[in-house]
Amino acid sequence: MKINRLQKQILGLFLIISQFAFAQGSALSRQQGVESSYYIQKNTDEPGLYQSNQHGTNRILAASHFLTVESVLVSGDRIYVLQLDMAMTKTRVIYSDDQGVSWQLLKVSDLLLDQLEISSTHELIAFNQSNQEVQEVILSASQLALKETETFLRIYPNPADQYLNIEHQFADLKASDIQLYSSIGQSMKLDLNAEDQSFTLDVSQLSPGMYYINIQLEDRLISRSIIIK
Repeated sequence: MKINRLQKQILGLFLIISQFAFAQGSALSRQQGVESSYYIQKNTDEPGLYQSNQHGTNRILAASHFLTVESVLVSGDRIYVLQLDMAMTKTRVIYSDDQGVSWQLLKVSDLLLDQLEISSTHELIAFNQSNQEVQEVILSASQLALKETETFLRIYPNPADQYLNIEHQFADLKASDIQLYSSIGQSMKLDLNAEDQSFTLDVSQLSPGMYYINIQLEDRLISRSIIIK
């Protein structure tokens, strides 16, 4: 039976796809109108967490023999990742609010866990697939709801040297609701330019170091650390 050129191309594409080894824990999210999928690759020269969308595919979190990537879960616009620290024999849960550009440590556990899940009681839990009785609550239901609400806020770039952008989805947020403090608690004068659901902060005159942005909402205070370089 003869195989034409198109059939050969399709067969070749199928063989390439079949060579990828995906770990459990793929996820989907939609940010700024772009739908992304996240998946874990282990049996590859570049293991880790990958993001795929209409712009292409790239690795957003590298793994190694000592710090593996085991599970990924997207809740709202936040990406949660469970890692195993083989050197410390511990489980780490980290998260990103900017599609993997930066990661924050959420919790370290002495239990060996390999899967993330949102439970029927709306808690973020981690458990061991081979023994699901071995589990730990990472975020309570109220904490998870609060964390998801905070994903409506995006502050970038971080570190910054000229301008800092503050994008939000909060109703009636005013410039007076935003305060900037130095690492020793000194209130800094702000040069804010307000636009639709965003602010631009001129940081070019600030000394290098760590600062804290406090955003006062009606029912709570959100605080984020930034670095000026």
